[in-house]
Amino acid sequence: MIHKALNNLFLKIWYNNNFLFRIIALSLIPFSILYYIAFNLKKTLTQKNSFSANIICVGNIVVGGSGKTTIALSLIEMLPNKKIVVLLRGYKGNLKELTKVKPEHTVIDVGDEALLYSQVVSTYTCSNRKNAINKIIENENPDLIILDDGLQDMSINKNKNIIAINGRRGFGNKLVLPAGPMRQTISTVPKNNSIFLIVGDDKTSIIPKYENHMNTLYQARLISNIQGDGNKIYAFSGVADNENFFDTLEKQDFKIINKTSFPDHYNFTDIEIKKIINNAIKDKVDVYTTSKDWVRLKKEYQDIIKQLPIKIEIDNQQSFIKSILS
Repeated sequence: MIHKALNNLFLKIWYNNNFLFRIIALSLIPFSILYYIAFNLKKTLTQKNSFSANIICVGNIVVGGSGKTTIALSLIEMLPNKKIVVLLRGYKGNLKELTKVKPEHTVIDVGDEALLYSQVVSTYTCSNRKNAINKIIENENPDLIILDDGLQDMSINKNKNIIAINGRRGFGNKLVLPAGPMRQTISTVPKNNSIFLIVGDDKTSIIPKYENHMNTLYQARLISNIQGDGNKIYAFSGVADNENFFDTLEKQDFKIINKTSFPDHYNFTDIEIKKIINNAIKDKVDVYTTSKDWVRLKKEYQDIIKQLPIKIEIDNQQSFIKSILS
């Protein structure tokens, strides 16, 4: 409950124009200055490492959901002729050493995102990206290694950065942590190898405000092969931007009669899930969640709760692919 309350508080501070939340954000600016100094000092002092394989990083410059996992999974689908390996740190997983994700691994071992990737390509988790990349090249000899996150990891030379931007949220109040959601400013992003991808409608006018800072920019939307046909449902999720998931369901013609939001990567309790299921049974409706949340559920709940698989559709997709491979 404390985690959920803090999560909601910071979202309001970062994305709400309410006078009180703006004052709180301003009071945090001294800490943001320290963060900014530390970030740039680390950037200057960190030794970069290059590798024989092409490294593509799918990351973001803000805290929270920008759709990077969906982008990476869609990118894999766009490149069927490439041998791709995914590397991530396995957020909230217990295994910190280099681990090739196998069917017997659980969310507790490697995290939810790793399980999703392992269903389509060879996937590794490791807390040390540099060592992991060298081992992956030795073991797999891939055409591409996709890093899920890692944009702020200065020790890795990336051939391409795909920077995911949540079209609905944008950059919030545009302040760096903790006063705002920015992990780094746009000016610190290397222009020559970075591709910016806005997911969803550009509701905060990112393009006109920042297009001079973005050499390569594309827009995309979330889509699903599943149509709701006007059916009433319950929906819950524990991702960084739950409203994005609910919006996608509604765009797919589902009528959500009950929404439940949890913090990102939330560990659902039996009481919470049973309550949602029991209420849905009473209302004679199905329950839907995200694929990332679904893999965190117990098998007994997976048999009842449905997932909505999502991918991205990119404007000028062939040009996007060419930009990635150039």
